[in-house]
Amino acid sequence: MEYCQFKDIIVQPFSRLLGGKPTPFKGGPVFPDDAPAYVRHYRNKKIMDEVDTLIDAPDSLPVIAGSYVYAGPLIRHFGHFMAECCHRLWAFHRLRPEVDGIVYGVRPGQSDPLRDYPGFIAEALAHFGIAPEQVKLVNQPTRFQNLIVPQQAAALWRSPAKEYLDFLARLDPQALEADDIPEKIYVGRAHLIKNGCLCGEDYLEQLLGAEGYFILRPENYPLVRQWQYYANAKKLIFTEGSAIHGLELLPRLQAEVFVINRRPQSILAERVLGPRCAKLQVFDGIAVVGIVQDTRQEPANALSRIENIEGLLDALRDHGFAGLSGFDPEEFLAREALYLNQIATRL
Repeated sequence: MEYCQFKDIIVQPFSRLLGGKPTPFKGGPVFPDDAPAYVRHYRNKKIMDEVDTLIDAPDSLPVIAGSYVYAGPLIRHFGHFMAECCHRLWAFHRLRPEVDGIVYGVRPGQSDPLRDYPGFIAEALAHFGIAPEQVKLVNQPTRFQNLIVPQQAAALWRSPAKEYLDFLARLDPQALEADDIPEKIYVGRAHLIKNGCLCGEDYLEQLLGAEGYFILRPENYPLVRQWQYYANAKKLIFTEGSAIHGLELLPRLQAEVFVINRRPQSILAERVLGPRCAKLQVFDGIAVVGIVQDTRQEPANALSRIENIEGLLDALRDHGFAGLSGFDPEEFLAREALYLNQIATRL
């Protein structure tokens, strides 16, 4: 994992943050032409950022003395924060105490202090030993005396490198220890009908609960407690969604993992979970029937139905995740229809 140091460099706020064209991000450091490519913001293997190089009165900008690690844009959305805002933080941990803090870019003029952001942000930073007072939020063009820009050790839709997983295993292993974790955990979205789920998923959840699965609602727990559930379980079943990004800062898992895709051919599970577990099964026999409350009209909040329910049951049984002997096809169809009726006015 590499990093580069820049002296007397300007960092711009983000006039475009998680949306827009031609790139979803516009802001960040104004790099020299000879900067290495890894300092840019990537999704998978594609650069996804740009920056204004024309700056009014550059000699009168505020100046931050000391050494800071650039962490990228700061995003409030859980999944995007975990996937796009955390994977440069390794450099702070590696270089401390020689660095004074980290830098995130926010929207121009945005004055919200870090304490007003979702709590999982401070929790993730604490995992790397970063205190809130060590975080600089750039909301106007700002000159930094010494800025360290690490490569993203992982990215949205790009798997972590072996070196990064080794680093995460050493980071704070005691934080993951817990002796009260159920062996089987289901992380579904049946309760998130307004944000996208699988039609009839509540019936599957009911059956899995009857087979001893603990139904985990990760948003109800601190980030460290979520990690303890994932790190100590023997079997994990997910409905594909942002909860999977909760594992972005975990090392390798002991659990066998089964993921029911919510978006056809999604690579989320493969990229985040594949390198972390010895056994990963992904079921893709689904179809999107609508987009729920998503102004971008992209399948981020997809409402989907399971096209091949028998295939899903066979996969869960064949791979040793669940028997589901009490499955009633008519009850499942009734639950599925109920979901569609509930959401019809929102599509």
